[in-house]
Amino acid sequence: MSNESIIRKSFFGGFNRADVLDYIEMLQRENADLRQGIDDRENILASLEEAYNTCASLREEKESLEKANVDLLEQAKELTEENAKLKEALEEARVNSAVPDAFNDPDDKGGAVIRGAVKYADSIVDAAKQNAADIMLAAKERIDMAAEGIVQAQERANTARSNLDFSLVSVGESINAMLDSLGTLTDELSGDNQDG
Repeated sequence: MSNESIIRKSFFGGFNRADVLDYIEMLQRENADLRQGIDDRENILASLEEAYNTCASLREEKESLEKANVDLLEQAKELTEENAKLKEALEEARVNSAVPDAFNDPDDKGGAVIRGAVKYADSIVDAAKQNAADIMLAAKERIDMAAEGIVQAQERANTARSNLDFSLVSVGESINAMLDSLGTLTDELSGDNQDG
């Protein structure tokens, strides 16, 4: 009711019918605008609720990825410790594999057995090294994947947070506009009642 409307009295008593109908039509338009504003606010509130739920699910996903990351870091630590033990065992095997010259005689059957055992032990140590390297590589890849998942979850959470902030500002502005419209309408209706 931004403009004052005056309802003229008719000659035979009462009010001018056209003025009354125009006034009612104006009130109906304002009422429709206010209802549309309310519908818009309800849509915004629904999108806010959806954004909030998205934030909650992203938080849960982030927590899950952080837990997986902690588990992978623990596995990496265990593998590093196992690798260190294997390195120690390898070094010990090398020290212990120093074969006396007496065993290096090609005609000596006992020396050949020891040389074969040393070669077999070296092949086991080499296989253990390769296995440890493969396990470390797999653990590193899993840690990298978990870290990437955490980064992606944080990006999605930040996007959802930005959307939520924008929606809250929009809802606040819309509510203030509605309150202003309702205040103006109330003032106009009060003024019309006092004039009548």
